[in-house]
Amino acid sequence: NTNTPQGGTVAAINELIQLEMVVAVIGPLSQSASTVAAKKAQEQGVPIITFSQRPDITKGSEWVFRNYLTPDKEVEALVKKAIGDMGMLRFGIFYPDSSYGSHLMTVFWDTVEEMGGEITASESYKPGDTDFSEGIKKLAGLYYPRPKSVVDALVAQRLRDLGFAGPETMETQGRAPDPEDQQADSAAVEDALGTMDIEVQGPDGIPDRIITSARRSQFINPDTGEPDMALIEHYARTDPIIDFDAVFIPDNSRNIALIAPQFPFYNVFNVPFLGTSLWLSDELVKTTSDYMQGAIFPVGFYADNESPGIMDFVSLYREAYGKEPGLLAATGFDTIKMIKGLLTENDILTRADFRDALLGYENYSGVTGQISFDEEGEVEKMPTLLTIHGKGYHILK
Repeated sequence: NTNTPQGGTVAAINELIQLEMVVAVIGPLSQSASTVAAKKAQEQGVPIITFSQRPDITKGSEWVFRNYLTPDKEVEALVKKAIGDMGMLRFGIFYPDSSYGSHLMTVFWDTVEEMGGEITASESYKPGDTDFSEGIKKLAGLYYPRPKSVVDALVAQRLRDLGFAGPETMETQGRAPDPEDQQADSAAVEDALGTMDIEVQGPDGIPDRIITSARRSQFINPDTGEPDMALIEHYARTDPIIDFDAVFIPDNSRNIALIAPQFPFYNVFNVPFLGTSLWLSDELVKTTSDYMQGAIFPVGFYADNESPGIMDFVSLYREAYGKEPGLLAATGFDTIKMIKGLLTENDILTRADFRDALLGYENYSGVTGQISFDEEGEVEKMPTLLTIHGKGYHILK
C-alpha cells in the first residue's frame, strides 16, 4: 500500500520478508515508498524490483533492481537516433528552470557531446511562464542588436547566394561571379560568425542558402537588375540565425502546446522539436500538431503499437478495466510475466538464486521492450520513439 507513511512501508516489507518468507518483492509504486522499501530489502538480502525513477536507487545495492524507464535512458535513445540515424549534429536546448528541466538539460548536453554533437544554443524559462518570446529570440539570435561585422557577413552571404560576388565588387555585377571571389566572401562570413555553419531563415521558412527564383526576385530591383541593398541589410539585421538542427524541450505536453506555436511567430520554421515521454497526450496532437511536424520523443509504452503481443495485452486490459493501459500497468504486466518465466525455467531455491537468475536473464520480450538487467540492477531496454506526422503519432523506425 503506497499510501501508507514511511513506517507503514517498513512494516509491510518486514512482514513480507520475515512472515511470508517471499523470495522477491515487486514495487511499491510511489517514489518515496520505493526508496524506503529498497533500503529495507537491501538490508535483509531480498531481491526487489522497483518502478522508481530515482537516479541512484540501484547504486551500490546488489539486491535492488529497477524495471522502469528513466529520463536519462529517454535522452540516450533520443540523441542516439538524432545523431546516429538522422545525421543531426547541432542542437539547441529550451528548458524550464526547474530541477527536472535543469537535470535533463545537463543529461542531454553531456550525451550529445559524448556522441560527437554540439550544443550551439541553450536558454531557460521560468516554470509557469506563458510568454516564451525572450528565450526564443535569444535562441534565434534576435534578442540582442547584431554587431556590424555580423550584419556585413550576412549581407555578403546573401549577395553570394544571389549570384553577386559581394558589395566591394558590385561594379562587376554584369558578369558571372568569380569562384575565387565567392570563396573569399565565404571565408569572410565564417570569420565574422565564427566556425558555426549557420542557416538564416526568412519569414517564409526558406533557408537563405537555398534561394528560389521567386525569393531571388524579392531582393533584385526589377528596373536596374541590381540587388536591393536596403532590403538585404534589413533582413541581415532581422532574420533569425538558426545554428541548430533541432531543439530539445524537456517539459510536459501542456507547456509544449504553448511553446511550439511561438517559434514560427519569430520566423523560426522547419526546426524539429525533441522531447520526453511527458509529451504523450491526445490533446497535444489534436491542438498543436501543425506546429510540431517531425517532432520526436520517447515513450516507455505505446498502446497503439500494432505489434501482436502489445495488441493482445491492450485488448485484454480494456476488456478487464474498460480503459487503455498506461506505462505502469504495462511494466507491472511485464515484470510479473518475466518472474513467472524465471521461476519456471530455473531451479530457484533461495533468494540468491532468484537474484542470480534475474541478472542472467537476457532479452525478455515484453510489451515495454526487450528486458535485461546489468550488473547494477538497472534495466537495459530502450524506449519506443514516436514522431508527429499529420494529425497523429507514428512509431519512428
